[in-house]
Amino acid sequence: MKIQAILFDFDGTLADTMQRHFFCWKQTLEEVGVVINEGDYYPMEGSSLHKIAEKYTGSQEQQFINKLVVRKKKLYVDLYKHETLAFYPGSVKLIQFLTKKYPLAIVTAGHEDQLRKTAPKEFLNLFANLTCGDSVKSNKPSPEPYIAACKKLRKDPRTCVVVENAPLGVKSAIEAGCYCIGVESTCDKNQLSEAHETITDIANLLNAKVFADQ
Repeated sequence: MKIQAILFDFDGTLADTMQRHFFCWKQTLEEVGVVINEGDYYPMEGSSLHKIAEKYTGSQEQQFINKLVVRKKKLYVDLYKHETLAFYPGSVKLIQFLTKKYPLAIVTAGHEDQLRKTAPKEFLNLFANLTCGDSVKSNKPSPEPYIAACKKLRKDPRTCVVVENAPLGVKSAIEAGCYCIGVESTCDKNQLSEAHETITDIANLLNAKVFADQ
């Protein structure tokens, strides 16, 4: 396989943000009497924010769900008014290296306004495009986000590598026709079993088998 582009999930793959997302969802849902735990939340990563709210509340009343999504996003953005977004060790240098060799994209269920308010602009500028959860009709595990990102890059999905940390994201990438590498940052190898291969952390990405012949 000759790699033409690399597509990255953001939260839990490049950025060490999943505990903060969980904290914000936990607080938001507790305000309406719903209790969640981390073990239930992490496998849901990649779902749209609205789907997460619907799942945990059991409601499909859109005005109510919209309010929860807005509340969660505000809590998350407010966190980063007081602290700097943390990346996994080696991820920034990796992206700085790869952007000189391949077109890169971020494919995330997070909304674009949230991403731009919390991630450093100079980091986002290393990517050719962003495909966010509010720019597609169906989020992961639908293949639509990765298909859309490949179209923006003008690349055949079969020539693209996806790097994902969550089962729903892996499924999305595989169904889009991409080669998928699972990163065991928030889910274990068994949960990422649909991926073509897995790595223990993002810093080891270039040791993945798919890069051997590049």
